[in-house]
Amino acid sequence: ALQKSTMQEVRDFAEEIVTDHTASSQELMALAQQKNLQVPTALPQDNQAIVTRLDGKTSTAFDKDFTDVQEDAHEEAVELYEQAVDDLEDADLRAFAQKTLPVLRMHLEHARTLDDMTDNL
Repeated sequence: ALQKSTMQEVRDFAEEIVTDHTASSQELMALAQQKNLQVPTALPQDNQAIVTRLDGKTSTAFDKDFTDVQEDAHEEAVELYEQAVDDLEDADLRAFAQKTLPVLRMHLEHARTLDDMTDNL
């Protein structure tokens, strides 16, 4: 999105999620290592298909698909982290989910706004 988007708002959002998700991923990886948990290193096949699809798009078509994908992905992430806060027994993992949840909710709202904007293109 940083290179393909035609909208500054989408590029700004992409930069925001790269920064925030990189930080949370590093924290989660450190926590997983501390607890000797295995973490997948590759995208699931369905997610890789989305990346491949987005790679083939440019301009407005890219912006529309990217914002739609981000809205869906952040809806799923918020739901997953809410469930983790409610259900995890490990206090450290639960605290991580609780700490990360507000950022994911903010990203979701931002993605929804951008998705509405790109729907009108």
